[in-house]
Amino acid sequence: MDEEHLYNVSIETWGEGVGSVDDGALSALVPVLRDVGAVGPVASAGGVAGGPGATFSVRIWAAGSESDALVRVASTAIEIFDAACQKAGITHKGVARLDILTEPYLERDLEREPEEYAGVSEVAELMGVSRQRVSEIRARDDFPEPVAELAAGPVWAVSSLRTFVANWPRKPGRPARQKKAAV
Repeated sequence: MDEEHLYNVSIETWGEGVGSVDDGALSALVPVLRDVGAVGPVASAGGVAGGPGATFSVRIWAAGSESDALVRVASTAIEIFDAACQKAGITHKGVARLDILTEPYLERDLEREPEEYAGVSEVAELMGVSRQRVSEIRARDDFPEPVAELAAGPVWAVSSLRTFVANWPRKPGRPARQKKAAV
């Protein structure tokens, strides 16, 4: 039995670089995308490949395997995008990237909490130590690498820090002083 499925599609095309697409034409692309069958379109320009792009959903009546449906989604999405670009007077040098998400995957992805980030002060608070101790702990081989080193200091993904803290063989208190051997 055929069923209607909704797929989310992101297309990025090759272009001349950032700013190569006229803002007016890009603004006109959204309603044209809607007119040619895109659901909830958003247009963009100058991504990694430098050309126009868009994110929208495509409705497909699917019968057969999921892989057959995905091929139809890809073909339909590119046809919709190219037709809209032509009507809006936008040119590009071909599709550079095409991402397809099923509706359940997109919903799950949208429900997921966004990643949180932390600097040294937040790491110290999370671990219950001083900022100076964070610098010492950071030297450990198993401490997560920061995702960025900014002028203000390193920045870590909180998820990787939580994993470290959960597995950290912490020994609270100061280490015992070693007694000097009597001479």
